Amino acid sequence: MRRLLSILLLSSLCFTACGKKEEATKEEAKKEDKAEKTEKQAEKKDDGLTIKVKAPAVGDKVEEKMKNDLSVSLEIDMGGKKTSEFTEVESTDKKIEALAVDGNAITKAKVTYAEHTKANTEDGKEKKKPKSLLDGKTYVLELKDGKVIATDEKGKKLPKPEEDAVLKKNHHFGKADPFLEGMPKKPIKVGDKVESLAKALEEHFKAEDDGKDPFEVTDTTVKLESIEKDGSDQIGVFSVTLTLQSPKSSKDPVALKFVLKGNTKVRAKDGFTTAIDLKGPVTMDSTDPKLKITGKGKAHMEQTNTQS
Repeated sequence: MRRLLSILLLSSLCFTACGKKEEATKEEAKKEDKAEKTEKQAEKKDDGLTIKVKAPAVGDKVEEKMKNDLSVSLEIDMGGKKTSEFTEVESTDKKIEALAVDGNAITKAKVTYAEHTKANTEDGKEKKKPKSLLDGKTYVLELKDGKVIATDEKGKKLPKPEEDAVLKKNHHFGKADPFLEGMPKKPIKVGDKVESLAKALEEHFKAEDDGKDPFEVTDTTVKLESIEKDGSDQIGVFSVTLTLQSPKSSKDPVALKFVLKGNTKVRAKDGFTTAIDLKGPVTMDSTDPKLKITGKGKAHMEQTNTQS
């Protein structure tokens, strides 16, 4: 009997101890599970990018450095085939100081072309071109009654050829910055596609094109590829693909097509686009059946922006 009671007592103690141990184990497991969830949430938060758009302000200064590099090999058949090599390099160092703003648009600015050059070669020989009318000059641009007015830095009227050149290079002036307008309003994660930035990039290339028949921009995709650190700032690195091609309405005898890939970088704290770098193949074909011209080559378009 005593032995039976001892066994029952030991069983009871074991049950109680084991129960307490099991409860402690469950409690510990809950804590570990909670800690793991918190850690995963923190990781998820770290993987995301929230872009806070800051509108331009009076006094803002931005320097845009752009370089477009194109090289093409053309085959021309005019009763006999001839192959020629062409290159074109355009470089611009443009400084902008905001004098008046309206929302995301700069409506009055001092614009300085510290550099504006274009160099061409044909079969290795440089083709002489007159110096750019803008190179080394400073202008004041202002949106008045829906029209952009350009003067010299003292407010004096420009010679007609120079005025036309300035307005041609700044025909998007006074309109909202497409990049600021296109920044995603919600947090985005690595791997997310951003349609609003794809549209902004299309608008950017339309704005930069100063021709009478601007290129059609199609097949544009923008995806958050990674998040970099620049000091305390987060920089979103977006992969980009797009196609530029001559519009169907163009009357030019040769149609061009660029298939470009690369990236663009955006600062998260204010939505400022710090860089665009795209490159890819170029093809050319005659639109006139009487002309037999085909060409292929490569293009590289890059732009870096700094703000002070």
